[in-house]
Amino acid sequence: MFTRNAKTTAQPGGSTDATGELTVEPVGKGKATPKRREAQAMRRTSVIAQGGRGGRRGRESREQYAMRRQAMLRGDESALPARDRGPARKFVRDYVDSRRTVVSLFLPIGFPIMVLSVMPGVQLYAELALWLFFVAIAADSVLMTRRVRREVAARLPGEPTRGLGLYAVTRAMQIRRLRMPKPRVSRGAKI
Repeated sequence: MFTRNAKTTAQPGGSTDATGELTVEPVGKGKATPKRREAQAMRRTSVIAQGGRGGRRGRESREQYAMRRQAMLRGDESALPARDRGPARKFVRDYVDSRRTVVSLFLPIGFPIMVLSVMPGVQLYAELALWLFFVAIAADSVLMTRRVRREVAARLPGEPTRGLGLYAVTRAMQIRRLRMPKPRVSRGAKI
């Protein structure tokens, strides 16, 4: 009663032959579904091919790369990455480079304390000194963040101060000789 007549109704996947009979052709993609590991293998790309010689360095010559690096070391604004550009970031770099901070002492003081915390005789004292050093680093970082934001707001009105505290702390954590761009001011200099 509610069924369709197969001889008169054409299906999307079928066709009628010379006798008027409906022949059903399978509808589908025509190939088997790949196994999961085969599908994952097809999606994989080589990391070396993406970032290796075909990347940005492969397109520019060694001389161009050396010139761009020298400009970045000098602090040339056009060669700096986006996170280092702007007058506020330049001021923060000079501010951090002109001061001694507790954060910058982490490698010369914190690392030996960590080594001493493994030795059984001085372990308790070394761990206490390490925790005190971490508290001093945190306090110095908070104070430096506040000072940097206050100075930027006073000297460069209208300049956003968001992210400048973290920028200052990460700059202070770096070894002075390895900072990029290179420090322009000496320690103790007035800014």
